[in-house]
Amino acid sequence: MIGKQSASSVARDLFSRQLASATRAGGEVDLKALGELVVSAYENASRDQCRIEQSVASMMQKLDEMHQRLVDAFEVLPEGIVLFDAEDRFVMWNSRYAALYGESACELAAGKRFEDVLRTTLERGHFAEAVGREEEWLAERLASHRQPASTQELRLANGRWVRVEERRTANGGSVGVRIDITE
Repeated sequence: MIGKQSASSVARDLFSRQLASATRAGGEVDLKALGELVVSAYENASRDQCRIEQSVASMMQKLDEMHQRLVDAFEVLPEGIVLFDAEDRFVMWNSRYAALYGESACELAAGKRFEDVLRTTLERGHFAEAVGREEEWLAERLASHRQPASTQELRLANGRWVRVEERRTANGGSVGVRIDITE
C-alpha cells in the first residue's frame, strides 16, 4: 500500500490515526496525548528536515565534483572546446579555445550570445577573410553555426588557421571544437 501512496499521504494518515487516538469517548480531546503527538510530530519534522538538508548538501557536493571533472576534462584536451546552450549562449569553454582567439577572447562571457560575440569580434577585424564582405560573412558563419554538420576553416586576424567543427547536443545546444591547423 505504501508503494502506491506518497510519503506525505502516509504521514497524514498516520497523524490522523494518532489524533483519533487522542480523542476520548464523547469527542473530548486528551490534551496530554495531543501535546505528546504535537511534540512527536515536531521532532519527526526536525529529523526529516535535517536528513533533507544532509541529502541536499551531499547532492550539491556530488554536483560540484561532477562539474569539476567536466572542467578538468575540457582543460586537458589539446583542441579548443566550447559549449553553447539551446539559446546559443556561451556556457563554458576551455583555455585552448580562448587562446586560439587571442585578444578577442575578452569578449567571451557565460550567458553571452554567440552572434553578439561574433559581431563584436568581426567589427574589430578579427576575421581577415570577412574584410569587405562582413555582413555576408556573418550570415554564412551564423548559418553554419546554427546548422552544424560540416567542417569549416577560418583564418583569424593573428594569421592562424582554425578548423571549426560544431555538433548539436540532445538538449538543442551545441558543442564546438576548434583545431589550430596553421602548420
